[in-house]
Amino acid sequence: VNLNCYIDATLRVRGALAVAIVDTPLLLVPSRLFVEVQEEPPADPFQIPRRSVADSIHSASDNEWVHRIQVQGVVTYRNERLLFVQDDSGGARVAASEDSNVWIGDQVQVVGFPAGTGPVLALTEALVRPTGAFSAPVPQSLAPGEPLAARHAGRLAGHGDQRHLP
Repeated sequence: VNLNCYIDATLRVRGALAVAIVDTPLLLVPSRLFVEVQEEPPADPFQIPRRSVADSIHSASDNEWVHRIQVQGVVTYRNERLLFVQDDSGGARVAASEDSNVWIGDQVQVVGFPAGTGPVLALTEALVRPTGAFSAPVPQSLAPGEPLAARHAGRLAGHGDQRHLP
């Protein structure tokens, strides 16, 4: 069953609500006949509105339905499918849905599902698309003994007057 056709669509779903099976309520849907698409998803997932990382942190922690969000920034860390992307407002941890051909310093657009709460925006099952621009990330300066604050979360950090990556 390919459920990708329902991502970012507005659905009307009928089923039985089970509240005692697991810790959270669960909607049991007997078949696809009980799923009605009321609004089709955009043809290109990158057509959804772009938000800053800071705004996305707040909306991800709000009690609302989970939809994909889009952020844009520079890649500050890469390890297989895990990326950190930073814009002027903060940093985001990105778990890409597939291998992406992006590198540290690449400007990217990211569309993913917000996951969890905390000082760092986490996006899962993310689609990553390079924008073609390159921008060497500049680390925030951290003084020895300086307490870590939420403003440092997810951002490239260093000590001293570092202007480029080693």
